[in-house]
Amino acid sequence: SQRCPHDSAFGSILPEKAYPKFKATRDVVDGILYTAFPLVQIAAVVIAQTHSNLEIPSPVDLVLDVTEDTNLIDLTDLSSVGGWADMALEEARNYLGGTMAESNDLGIT
Repeated sequence: SQRCPHDSAFGSILPEKAYPKFKATRDVVDGILYTAFPLVQIAAVVIAQTHSNLEIPSPVDLVLDVTEDTNLIDLTDLSSVGGWADMALEEARNYLGGTMAESNDLGIT
């Protein structure tokens, strides 16, 4: 190396280097990386599926036999659980879906 004092070419003028005229901006590099990573992941999944020899089962329709004396909860009418359940669900809906103009309380909208 010409920078080493023990080299015979030490101190001589370094030759001019020609650099490429294209310079990638950070956005270009980010775009290339953001495009490449999903493609690599897709390729990895495809390779894993072809080497796994697993068969994906088709969807199954479930049939549930329920006798007449079975107690089920009707989620469309929670009064079967208790009178308070419908009221609590309605209050939660109003709290979560209400607008801030209705009250001065802090809430989730």
